[in-house]
Amino acid sequence: MEFHFYDGTTALQEWVSTAKKDCWTDEHKDRQREWMKNYMANASDGRFSEFTTRIRCEHCASTFRRNTQPSKSANGGKMHYWRCPTSGDCVTTGIREDRLKDITASVMGLAEHDADAFKEQVEYISVSDDMKLSFHFFDGREPVVQYNTKRQGTPWTEERHKKFSDSMQGKYTEERREAMSQRMKQIRSEKHWSSKRK
Repeated sequence: MEFHFYDGTTALQEWVSTAKKDCWTDEHKDRQREWMKNYMANASDGRFSEFTTRIRCEHCASTFRRNTQPSKSANGGKMHYWRCPTSGDCVTTGIREDRLKDITASVMGLAEHDADAFKEQVEYISVSDDMKLSFHFFDGREPVVQYNTKRQGTPWTEERHKKFSDSMQGKYTEERREAMSQRMKQIRSEKHWSSKRK
């Protein structure tokens, strides 16, 4: 700071503000975190999912976060997942949001997922190392559901099986198999990963 006096003299004084430090105490930080958590969990403006802050990892005590990735099978071309933010150090896997909604509806005894009913009845969901989802209801109930981590594709119909089989007919002749075999032998010898371990 620079002070200018009436007699024309000036004085420099170094000053470092501690206002933020004095105000931003650990107690104030904890209050702010709690307020933000409650706001995100109960906001009705659509900016946050009903699952925000309500899925907790039993392995590392973190709160799962929503991730979005492209998907040809999903409506709108996007698939939403809930993952532990410490996934590099955590053993839990991602939970598909569409499956989570189906599981939630089933646990709550509903025909389909209801976001408002979920927020009113379920305090949080805890996820164990072996992907068991424990639903902690406000009334004290704690049903547990095993989450299936196996990839689920669309089952092939008989028509699709036949179409694939027909498309492959005649494609792998003896000449083509021999040519492919020779090509693989050449690649292996050049890359040094042949069965002889060169």
